[in-house]
Amino acid sequence: MIKAHVRFFNKIVIPMLLLTALQMAASAQLPVGTKAPALWVTALNGKVIKLSQLKGKVVLVDFWATWCPPCRMEIPHLQSLYKQNAKKGLVVLGVSVGDQSVNAVKDFVHSNHLTYPVAYAPQNVAMRIGQRFDFNAMPTTYIIDKKGIIRFSQVGYGSEEVPELHHLIAKLLKEKIARR
Repeated sequence: MIKAHVRFFNKIVIPMLLLTALQMAASAQLPVGTKAPALWVTALNGKVIKLSQLKGKVVLVDFWATWCPPCRMEIPHLQSLYKQNAKKGLVVLGVSVGDQSVNAVKDFVHSNHLTYPVAYAPQNVAMRIGQRFDFNAMPTTYIIDKKGIIRFSQVGYGSEEVPELHHLIAKLLKEKIARR
């Protein structure tokens, strides 16, 4: 009986407390038009991904968790965006910041057939990323242009924004960056 309570606490109560704490924190986000902060994560495949190495590409960074209902609703749309635009220069990077284990993330990625890079950030790393990217709820999504400038930010998910995302990504992919 105690083991069942511990499992419930670890799988339900702790994530809900984390989400509540994030939502109660200051609601500031990084403003559109500012330089994206440094980010380096290790994807589930073991590859280190640094945002600074992705200059010249359009990058959609999504901070999410497997247990987050809006995150789960958003992910099929992100997969679709990635599938349609990866060869054109779009990078989608999912960063799991609220999960208890890397195995939960791996299982989710596998069962949902995600093909874009996904990283797992343990709690201590997730808190640092959350401070750097100034997010307080999940999902939080940023679109970063080829120059490393934030061009879109959103907390939460609404399917009504999907056409706007498609339009913005198409526009950003067509932008030329000046060569020096």
